[in-house]
Amino acid sequence: MTIWLIEDDPLMGILIREALKSAFPEVEIELIKTELGFQRKLSSIWDTANSVVILDVMLPWTTIEWDVAEGSTVEPPPKGYDETGGLYRAGIRCLGALRQDENGKEIPVIIYTVLTQGDVESDLRELPAHTQYLSKRESPAILIRRIKELTRKSP
Repeated sequence: MTIWLIEDDPLMGILIREALKSAFPEVEIELIKTELGFQRKLSSIWDTANSVVILDVMLPWTTIEWDVAEGSTVEPPPKGYDETGGLYRAGIRCLGALRQDENGKEIPVIIYTVLTQGDVESDLRELPAHTQYLSKRESPAILIRRIKELTRKSP
């Protein structure tokens, strides 16, 4: 099993990763910090049996063209903001990319965010199949319990 942790906050990433390592010592934990990093790893997520994706919603703004193309004239917006002044919710785009592929539809996803469930549902209209919401205000023990329920395995 591999747990794919998509989290841009360095401290939060360390805290979550350590809690996961403690609960699942035999499990590989992949930390991905940006939307672009997620897009690059997407195909390997499908190849892993029993994968679980823990997905932050508020991720840095990235596009493959801007990050990869040398000499690109595309300027990113101010960190974390889109053209309307609202925070980017790149995690929603990551979830969409995962669910658009036939192989990614069944992979369990836990949206783990500081946003309220209502905020997330307004972006998604409803949570797609195999997708759960969990507030970062909840104990890491609840996140661990959810992963165990989704994989039907104990460490």
